[in-house]
Amino acid sequence: MAVLIGNSCNFPPGYKGFNLLSNLCDYFEIGSKAGDDIWLEGEMVGPGQEYLFNGRLYHSDGMAGEIIDSFPKAVPAGWTKRKSLDCEGYDLIDHNGELVFGYRINENGVCDVQVSLHRADGTIAAAAGQGGLVTQGVPVMVGRGGIKIG
Repeated sequence: MAVLIGNSCNFPPGYKGFNLLSNLCDYFEIGSKAGDDIWLEGEMVGPGQEYLFNGRLYHSDGMAGEIIDSFPKAVPAGWTKRKSLDCEGYDLIDHNGELVFGYRINENGVCDVQVSLHRADGTIAAAAGQGGLVTQGVPVMVGRGGIKIG
């Protein structure tokens, strides 16, 4: 188990970036794109520095979904996308009513990211806890060229 709390990597004051459960960064990756299990990536792209998400997501029942270019694709039956009513963003909720992934772009242009990610076998991989991001044996990178765990 690893706990990432209050890290900052490539996130100068006044700039856009991600707030991944108290970890400020310009990029993050949870899991492995090359693998066949959990993977979630957040990056900033283009001249306007738009937020972009891609990933393979599971919940505790092992049902899988995908996010491609920030849009949920191949969403399993019972998953719901709830758009934010007060700012740009959405939550993906599983059939048990639990958050799998969500983001909000706040008034400062920072993208607040919430996760409760499971592996394909249903065990917890990464979630909020202890004031930050708690990971259970999955690789995590916070910031391009920054902090890498696992």
